[in-house]
Amino acid sequence: LVNLSIQAAGSSVCPAPLRARITNDNNAFAIEIYRDATQPVACTMDLVPFTQRLSLGTLPNPDYTITVNGEVIDSNS
Repeated sequence: LVNLSIQAAGSSVCPAPLRARITNDNNAFAIEIYRDATQPVACTMDLVPFTQRLSLGTLPNPDYTITVNGEVIDSNS
């Protein structure tokens, strides 16, 4: 079972919900963390740390790559 704890920074006051999109293409996991701004909202420009916890489930193959917002964070291949 692969669980991730991603630490990042974002607006301290933002009513737009934080979302995570995970795609898997042949054990290459691409994770995108973003604010769902489908409705116009005002967010502050200051940054505060936050933690996003995600699960990739059980991986059938021990070789995998994980990227978050385009940056490789783990490669076990």
